[in-house]
Amino acid sequence: MIKTYLVMLAAVIVLSPANAESLSPGDWQTATSAAIEAFRQGRFSDAEVHFRAAARIAEESPGLEAQLVRSLTQLGLTLRALGRPAEAEQLHLRAARLAEHVRALDAETRAEPMKHLALLYHELGRYDDAAQWYERVLHLADRALGPDHPMTLSYAGVLAEVAILSGRYPAAEQLYRRVLQSGQARSEVSRAQMAMTRLDLAFTLRVQHRAIEAEALVAEALDILRTDEAAAQRLPARLNGREERFGTRHPGVLLELYHVAALHEAQGRPGQAERFHLRAIGIVESNARLMSPLVVAAFEEFARFLRATGREAEARLQDARAEALRGTEAPRLPR
Repeated sequence: MIKTYLVMLAAVIVLSPANAESLSPGDWQTATSAAIEAFRQGRFSDAEVHFRAAARIAEESPGLEAQLVRSLTQLGLTLRALGRPAEAEQLHLRAARLAEHVRALDAETRAEPMKHLALLYHELGRYDDAAQWYERVLHLADRALGPDHPMTLSYAGVLAEVAILSGRYPAAEQLYRRVLQSGQARSEVSRAQMAMTRLDLAFTLRVQHRAIEAEALVAEALDILRTDEAAAQRLPARLNGREERFGTRHPGVLLELYHVAALHEAQGRPGQAERFHLRAIGIVESNARLMSPLVVAAFEEFARFLRATGREAEARLQDARAEALRGTEAPRLPR
């Protein structure tokens, strides 16, 4: 089988019509296994060659549409690892569109290329595009898993986040309220997750100038975090994972910074909490594509924290910064 695969691999690299006839459906798994092994070892250029071979086998062999979806998705992930997002986008797009029309795919496999395409757009700051594909993933999860399944609620939360970042605040609020309502009725959803959802919803309300409602939710979240020891490990770990994926200055880590700040605040460590608030302020100040209401909400949340620690004069300075931008909906350039 390996010898046959090596002959086939040479045919794929040459890419001539005559060589294409030598491709065998039985070699798809061999090519995929070689690609996965290379990827795991960090040999992304080798992985690219093998994933291209696997995709070519699936493309040339009748009945391998599901395998083609997987190969295109995996090849896209490899190109992202190689720093070629534009090429990865085209592969993810092709895989996602193909997945919508392959009846043999189960819901999870059908959603896989859509998730990766949405995440790529999320990483690139193309939040409207990300929302389009996260919505499709959520729709599939609603049908396959049910609207209250923890994974479905996770997708709803991610969609809410990109809705915030793209300025669709009522949509984000509706999604967070759905997560909160469903999560409270399910014992497998942790109290830490419910605290984070309250904090996310509070931030969404601040963006919509509903500070009183927001502060009530923050207070509820802090009460939960004061008694939830598991959150002390879970929240920082989630932040670290986000930073590894998006980078430390990407808006995709903004809400996680507030989660960890709230955790430190609940545990009586205001100095540590302030560090994370300042990091969040730095992100919204330096990212010119963010909507101004997000910047206003960041200043208001920092002002709330300063007041809670008895620093009224400093809180008023943050209020003034928020007021200077209030009512401005368009993205703004940092001053």
